[in-house]
Amino acid sequence: MWLGSARRDLQAFPDAARRRSGFQLRKVQRGLDPDDWKPMTGIGAGVREIRIQTDVAHRVFYVATFEDAVYVLHGFEKKTRKTPPHDLNLARDRYRALLKKRAECQEKVTCRSRRRRATSFAISGSPRKKRSICSSARTY
Repeated sequence: MWLGSARRDLQAFPDAARRRSGFQLRKVQRGLDPDDWKPMTGIGAGVREIRIQTDVAHRVFYVATFEDAVYVLHGFEKKTRKTPPHDLNLARDRYRALLKKRAECQEKVTCRSRRRRATSFAISGSPRKKRSICSSARTY
């Protein structure tokens, strides 16, 4: 899954770097480690950096700790030895947004299952009045 402009960022890489990053991401999808990577714990738990070296260094931040997908957070060309703060902050923001979105989706699933259970049982023994136990549940 591509987050933000990550896909466009990788498409803007030179051909050799784009091919190598695609190959490395394919390895990650298959459950393997990329050839050259390091953990980026400063961005978030489970975030890794793929290092692509051509004439210029390219980097791809991704998360593969969730079962449903590999999430590509950010891709960029690195021009100095130190990773620019802008790129770190952008990847950190996307990671936080991903966690927030996953939590919201999980909450909705939990709410739905609670609503189903609640509507099958009448509250206070009255079959005519059914209420959901989830405060955010809506009646459709």
